[in-house]
Amino acid sequence: MEETRLADLIYTDEYGLLGSEYYWENRGKMNISMDELFSIGITDNRVRVHKDIIPALQEVDKEFQEREIRPYIKQGYRSPALYELAFRKRSEKYGEVETDLLMNIKDKPHITGKAVDIALWDPIEKVEIPTRNRKDDPDSLFIDFYKNKTDSESKRYQEMQDFIIATMTSNGFYTGKLREYFHFNYFPEDEY
Repeated sequence: MEETRLADLIYTDEYGLLGSEYYWENRGKMNISMDELFSIGITDNRVRVHKDIIPALQEVDKEFQEREIRPYIKQGYRSPALYELAFRKRSEKYGEVETDLLMNIKDKPHITGKAVDIALWDPIEKVEIPTRNRKDDPDSLFIDFYKNKTDSESKRYQEMQDFIIATMTSNGFYTGKLREYFHFNYFPEDEY
């Protein structure tokens, strides 16, 4: 998979889309220094994506707003250098086995700029809406973890995850190889 040209990357906030750079936001938790981020070209909290996916993301945003929520892009373009740094830091913190579950370091879909990680956002309270119980991690990060659970909280999480997936896929996105409920690629699955 080839890295996208930097000239094709644009900032999502310039198009009214919400989001923040995951590794900037979580640098303390991931033990990433500002110097490490600066050395690989991450100088702020803004999300960049390939220009070709902006119309699809705007349509997703419109559909989310019909339910009085917004999509929140937690990661867009991820350079090869950021992949390497993130993999190393996640491996140090969580171990390589868990990191391999959550990072497609082989294919690196985010280098295209056409892959995004999506969360739900409450625009009134200005907070992320939980779509899983963190005590269930890492398993709850994958599609259908809550599917056969009968308690009301699990049913609510499954409904929200299903909504994210249905809305994204109806707008040209595909779930990724790792089957995370929040990760979507905007290109045919057979390309990666």
